[in-house]
Amino acid sequence: MLILTGASDNHYSSLLNFIDSFLLYCIKPLKLHKLIVYNLGLTKENWQNLQLKYKEYNSSIKYKIFDYSKYPEWFNINIEAGQYAWKPTIIYNEYLKNKNSIILWMDSGNLITDNLMNLQKFLLDNGVFSGISSGNIETWTYPDTINYLKCTWTDKENRNGACIGFNIKKKFAKDLLVEFYNYSQIKECIAPEGSNRSNHRQDQAVFTILFYKYMMKYNFNQYNNTHSKIHLGYSIHNDIDSIVQK
Repeated sequence: MLILTGASDNHYSSLLNFIDSFLLYCIKPLKLHKLIVYNLGLTKENWQNLQLKYKEYNSSIKYKIFDYSKYPEWFNINIEAGQYAWKPTIIYNEYLKNKNSIILWMDSGNLITDNLMNLQKFLLDNGVFSGISSGNIETWTYPDTINYLKCTWTDKENRNGACIGFNIKKKFAKDLLVEFYNYSQIKECIAPEGSNRSNHRQDQAVFTILFYKYMMKYNFNQYNNTHSKIHLGYSIHNDIDSIVQK
């Protein structure tokens, strides 16, 4: 699999922990997966230190800088977290270069807990992966987004944006990815006026609506985690930067 992650300075320490977990389970026993780390707003010093720290693993880890200048100002991670629009944009940009791959986004606050081969098999069989998050579409999606996407299935459980996977060899998974990207470029859809983190989940909200739209059409299996934090070979919400800063 091709695994993607990224961070700005406020998640730097968490990013290091995530990379360490990737190496422990996915590279040191056997070189099973590739990782691309995106600079979403790291200082020059942290960016250089990161690459020096893992230089012996350059065959498995690549480093890229997200170019905000190519996108609208509201993408900026320092302005309302860029409405998280950079995430589907990164996934799409890597899809364009890796059109026969399995692509997996992992938030830098995740920790990998096994070799991810079960997750890879799930994607080979089913095409799309995302765990369950709290609440449902009606609770965590601003009405303007629901209307924009003509969603009538608002009782469906939220999917989790901390880890999203696509098996590009399956056409419907590719189509979902492309549609996810296209809608993420439209502020009125991903971050309409009046929405914020108290009533909306930006990229996750858009992805969730599209996930069920495609599932109802193509009848692929969904992954339903039984634990809010522990999922299929990884855990979420392990951010430590606020602790480190203290």
